[in-house]
Amino acid sequence: MIKTYSNDSIIYQILDLIPANIYWKDSDGKYLGCNKAVLEMAGLNSREEIIGKTDYDLKWKDFANEIRKVDRIALEDGYYQGEELPAILPDWSSVFMTIKAPLKDVKGKIIGIIGASIDITARKESERLKAENNRHKMEAEAHKAIFELEHRFSQIAQHTVHDIRSPIASLQMLAKSCDSLPESQRVSLRYATTEILDIANHLLNAYSNKDKPCSAEEVRQPVIISLLLEQILSEKKYEYENLLIKFTTNFDSPSRFAFINIDIISFKRMISNLINNAKDAFEGKEGNIQISLFAKDGSVVITIQDSGKGMTPEIIENILNNIKVTDKKDGYGIGLSQVRDTIWRNFGRLDIKSRVGVGTKVILVFPQAEKPRWFADEINFCPSDIIVILDDDKSIHGAWDVKLTPYLLDYVEIMHFYQGLEVIDFINDLSVRDKQRVFLLADYELLKQDLNGMDIIRQTNLKRSIVVTSHHDNVDIRNEAVELKVTLLPKPLAAEVSIYMDYSSKQMDILEEPAKVAEKKVDFIMLDDDKMLLDQLVDFALAEFKVDKFYDPIEFMSRISEYAKDNKIVLDNNYDKHYGIGGVSLAQQLHDMGYTKLYLLSGAFFAKDKLPEYITPIIKNIDGINSLKFI
Repeated sequence: MIKTYSNDSIIYQILDLIPANIYWKDSDGKYLGCNKAVLEMAGLNSREEIIGKTDYDLKWKDFANEIRKVDRIALEDGYYQGEELPAILPDWSSVFMTIKAPLKDVKGKIIGIIGASIDITARKESERLKAENNRHKMEAEAHKAIFELEHRFSQIAQHTVHDIRSPIASLQMLAKSCDSLPESQRVSLRYATTEILDIANHLLNAYSNKDKPCSAEEVRQPVIISLLLEQILSEKKYEYENLLIKFTTNFDSPSRFAFINIDIISFKRMISNLINNAKDAFEGKEGNIQISLFAKDGSVVITIQDSGKGMTPEIIENILNNIKVTDKKDGYGIGLSQVRDTIWRNFGRLDIKSRVGVGTKVILVFPQAEKPRWFADEINFCPSDIIVILDDDKSIHGAWDVKLTPYLLDYVEIMHFYQGLEVIDFINDLSVRDKQRVFLLADYELLKQDLNGMDIIRQTNLKRSIVVTSHHDNVDIRNEAVELKVTLLPKPLAAEVSIYMDYSSKQMDILEEPAKVAEKKVDFIMLDDDKMLLDQLVDFALAEFKVDKFYDPIEFMSRISEYAKDNKIVLDNNYDKHYGIGGVSLAQQLHDMGYTKLYLLSGAFFAKDKLPEYITPIIKNIDGINSLKFI
């Protein structure tokens, strides 16, 4: 059975796990809600106590004027990002990195602000010590103290990013899956997750790699390009936080899981140079930069589009023909030699579209790389699966339930575990047959446990497992996954991954008891998720025939083995998107299982070479339905 959760309950559970202050207020500065971190800082016990209060009513009232000033900037300018003044209380003193933006209702009307703040006191102290070191040429002991502080903060940053990324993955899955949430809440939720993840990426990139030696050697490797672009964009947002630049992204679904073979260091420098040029095109004025990503026909297309001053056709021609452009005020010249070199070394193509006074679009095209063996871009379950979810983060469990429920309905059993040893005991106590039904979704890093996700798979010898992890870029973990013949799903992509039900004959042979010969015969078996339409079609055109009707593809496939292989099966071409399957895919599975008389109802006309030869198309109109009588 699948356990369900209240949407509000899940959202607050996830927000309470984020090690940052999350809050939202109305236009008068009265609090509408917050997470647990804010309540603890305010010395309050429940959310009800803070609702309706202003900053003048709370422990930090001496700084309320400055806080309201920042709130007004966010409301007037549409965005604020920066350091808030130190908040000094009798028992607490911190500096915060703060992001604030307008909170809007479903009609787009501004009704208040939403904010996210992370304590950066340790970072500020590190910067202060470094500045003091530069001024006074501190001795070796002071250098050592700074190094130790930076190293400690690096460890804190890594731990903080891990703590943030798991609940952020949960929020992304929830925002993607919860159609019942009001649009204003879903927009606010998506905005908050993006901004908090930007802070996490900034912390990790800026402070967690200081102890690692740099290498000038270029190494091309397959990279999940969507995640790398989001990481670069997070850094550029911080670099230009004091400028009036709005960054947006537009990634299509296939590109989220697309790989390209690149040298990461030179690629990041290339994208940074192009964003720098886009920024320069605004000449200090307000502007928009959009990063788009599309994957199609074996290519990955990246576009960087700005609303700046644009370029003349002559300058574009010079750039595309490798003629040096050096005068910054005349066009995009800075860094383009590195851009061209990186594109050439990584087998890419460059194009530029621009209009003076309108803006510029830089288009980069790279060949899409083959998906590595360790990577999971979809999850295929089977009827009667026991789905075991192992994660030490409670928010992940609720988010998986919300994502999986629309696909799996009541056909699978979901089990939740927080301890690796409990999973091992549960699986090893199953019968051989039930163990074959287990599909494991396991976190890699299990905090304060002597096991990781790979250890669980080794000790249970499971064949069907996916490790869901933020450590997907660790080469050792990738190699371990290949060795165990399991795949890795990056946590940031958990909200995007496609879910399918697998009815292939091979897997069904594992799950089914030795079957009797299917003997049930009818004139037609018909499947359409539009119940009213299917009932009307059968009653109007096929009333004299014996027809078994199905409205749910999952139920249909769970019962199809009851029918003889020579039954006439009529499938609709399209089903509700939450089933994750179409008529052609169903027909292929039925064909593989031995069914021979397959018909596809569609409002579209199919040319002969557009469908497999074992599918007969039927136009979805009165004449098409009547033609069924004569087949």
